[in-house]
Amino acid sequence: MYKVTPKRNGYIVLRKSDRKQTHKGLFRLKSEATDHMNNLLTNNADLNPSKDRFVDAYEAFIKQRSIIASNPDLALTNKGLSGHKADLNLRIKPYMENVLLSDFKHSVMKQFLIKCSEEGHKYKTLQRTVKHIKAFLNVMKSEGKNPSLDMLKFNITTVHEIKPAAYEDQFEKQTEVIDEDAVKKILIELNQNKDTDYKSAVSFAMIVVLFLFGLRRSELKGLKPSHVDLENGVLNIKGVYLQSEGGYLRRTKNRGSFRQIDIDENGIKFFTWYLGWLQTNLPHHTWLFPSSRGSNPIGDKGLSNMMWSIFERMGLATLEWKNGHCVVISSPFKGAVTKTFRHRLATALIDAMHIEQGLTAIYVKQVVGHTRFTTTQDRYGNHNSKIARTKTLAKQRAIGSIKLIS
Repeated sequence: MYKVTPKRNGYIVLRKSDRKQTHKGLFRLKSEATDHMNNLLTNNADLNPSKDRFVDAYEAFIKQRSIIASNPDLALTNKGLSGHKADLNLRIKPYMENVLLSDFKHSVMKQFLIKCSEEGHKYKTLQRTVKHIKAFLNVMKSEGKNPSLDMLKFNITTVHEIKPAAYEDQFEKQTEVIDEDAVKKILIELNQNKDTDYKSAVSFAMIVVLFLFGLRRSELKGLKPSHVDLENGVLNIKGVYLQSEGGYLRRTKNRGSFRQIDIDENGIKFFTWYLGWLQTNLPHHTWLFPSSRGSNPIGDKGLSNMMWSIFERMGLATLEWKNGHCVVISSPFKGAVTKTFRHRLATALIDAMHIEQGLTAIYVKQVVGHTRFTTTQDRYGNHNSKIARTKTLAKQRAIGSIKLIS
């Protein structure tokens, strides 16, 4: 119905039917033009009420997205849709008034959030719910269903009836970053016993790879021996392993996650040992971190149990074991047993950028897989198979020089 388009040094809003400008002058910012367009759409929704009701439309939206997510060749995953499904079943269906999309306004959202809060849903959970609802409304707008777009400006912090007093209850918990002494203690102990058996070798290898490369859990599980290029000194991240999505997928969290990470001298020595161990003990396995049984990579339960067992031995966690699975009673790393290494790597590299000339912003983002490539970044990443040695050495100095292989 309307669209924002650039004009000279600003932006205008055009009516699609006749390409007429809907206002005088120019908007300096695109966000200002978008707000104007949304106001026009909201006015249109008031004049032409939607025929669809909120709860029904949200349920239809989930069903349609679930069909898309069931196709392994498409980017949308069931995991990515899980938050929307939880919102629908645990909050929207029980507590949302099923008003017309054009009547879904501030008062309806406010009462919905108050009901959810009264039923025990945490403030941080409701923050995510609001975010998901806004995404849903944008889809309804694109489908021409005339939702009220006032809600795109909705701010949950204005609903004082549910806002908790404690700061930590308002915001997501910060991931605790594991310190140098703890990492050193873990690596030294695991190194001593790494050749004992399957659990000792894989435990050590997993900690080393997390320490050196800060991978996401799904990236770690998706690694294959063929992804380790010792000749060129790089580790190739080519996909992820998600059991709930059918196994190995040639897709990652974002485009920047497909990447090559340089391997320093410590890493070369480590991979030379570990690839040799795999070839001797599990020669027919196709995964860098194989399960103890079967042909799949290590499962989430096995990975978590292995990591938490290490943390418990090092005094970093108090656990209770039930039916072969660990329950974390207390730990500063609860909920982030692998993520803490990722945060440690990123923090170390960022902190060292003002000291080490080779640690540029582009390089650091590339290492951790957070890059939104510009044209220059795309060209650099695609046409350089070997990373500059100065950057590799700078990274090695930044993240620490713990001797991995004795």
